[in-house]
Amino acid sequence: MTIIKAIDLNINLFYSENLKNFLKNFFGIDVLGMRFDDDSFTAVTKKDNIVQRRNRGSPKSPKIGESKNEGFFFIGSVFKGNADENFHNVDVLTIKNQSNIKSLLKKYNGKNIGIEFLVSDVKYCNNHELGKWFYNMKWIYEMCKKYDFQFILSSGANMYCELISSKIFNTLLKKSDIDNKKYWSDLNIWLERKKRAGIFYDTS
Repeated sequence: MTIIKAIDLNINLFYSENLKNFLKNFFGIDVLGMRFDDDSFTAVTKKDNIVQRRNRGSPKSPKIGESKNEGFFFIGSVFKGNADENFHNVDVLTIKNQSNIKSLLKKYNGKNIGIEFLVSDVKYCNNHELGKWFYNMKWIYEMCKKYDFQFILSSGANMYCELISSKIFNTLLKKSDIDNKKYWSDLNIWLERKKRAGIFYDTS
């Protein structure tokens, strides 16, 4: 029987085993996506529940074929509304501007890129803006399924007060008319496929 895990793929906090245990026990979050610099990634000891994020074009990003163990990571980038920009080698695109997003999805149809939205981006929205955000999440989610993208909702937490529990994630998904069981199942499957086909970093 497959165990479905709750996942937050964008947490900008310093990694520690205590943080991971706190999130899992208090917030019900099992898998964390965290950015690592060249020194801190070596602190990852139990890698099953940690996904290392690297920015596209980083001079310290590992190269294919350098791997000797299980230091999985993926490449992320930010979409600011320019669908002409090249995102062919990106695993996850964090959406900061929804302009031209349909053109983006059509352009990379079948590439199985993650399309990520951050809850932290809407924390200061008024009621009208927040309602529009929920509406957009639904149709973009449907477009992601149509064009073979993985819809991702992440906290984008830069402070501990911005961390989000699995219950709140489920509430946000429900408000967007997205089935939370289907969402978590699809995200788990997508992440496992990325791990099997992805790049690994030599942490030996």
